[in-house]
Amino acid sequence: MQSFRRIAFEPSDPLIEIKVIDLQRWPELRMQYQSHFVAADSFTTIEWNAAYDPANGRMVTRFPTGISRKREGNQEELAMLSISRSSPNWVQVTDVVSKKSVPYACSDPCVFDGPTLIGQWFR
Repeated sequence: MQSFRRIAFEPSDPLIEIKVIDLQRWPELRMQYQSHFVAADSFTTIEWNAAYDPANGRMVTRFPTGISRKREGNQEELAMLSISRSSPNWVQVTDVVSKKSVPYACSDPCVFDGPTLIGQWFR
């Protein structure tokens, strides 16, 4: 390895676990990873698909493919998510099994925010 560059993820992601990095379309990095969020009474994980531009040091797009939450004393809640655009500034986030759906404000390209998604999904 001749050189390396440290990648700074979104500041709202306190703890991440990278699953896959795809370097086929350099300089864009395609990634699948999980963000973990700890609260006083719960532990939430969001699985993401994302594109990162190392030249600009920012996410180009990021959308959730799954979300799970474990609350103290309760059964874990799991959802496999699909995203569809409903207007230029809104997308629908839908659980492919239960069909639960919530709107999410997001322009194109869309970079989801973890804490915002958690707040909307688990209302």
